[in-house]
Amino acid sequence: MFRKYVSQPVLTNIEVDFGDFNAYDVEPLSIPDVLAERPVIIFGKWKGKLMGKIELKGYAGEDSYKTYLDVSQSKPDKKNL
Repeated sequence: MFRKYVSQPVLTNIEVDFGDFNAYDVEPLSIPDVLAERPVIIFGKWKGKLMGKIELKGYAGEDSYKTYLDVSQSKPDKKNL
């Protein structure tokens, strides 16, 4: 089973840029590759207004990949209030 996971990377060389979004205490410090059927969770804290975009980039195979997460569109989970 483990061999199946590590033999199928989905996204590699991942970098996250928080831009103007004031994130801190972000974990993990070094982001591992995303493997088939295994999500990578990045978490942390933030200060200030819920605004800005987080840029996520890496490589899917030999192609570069980039996406943005608009944090102003996020809603807090009621369990965390």
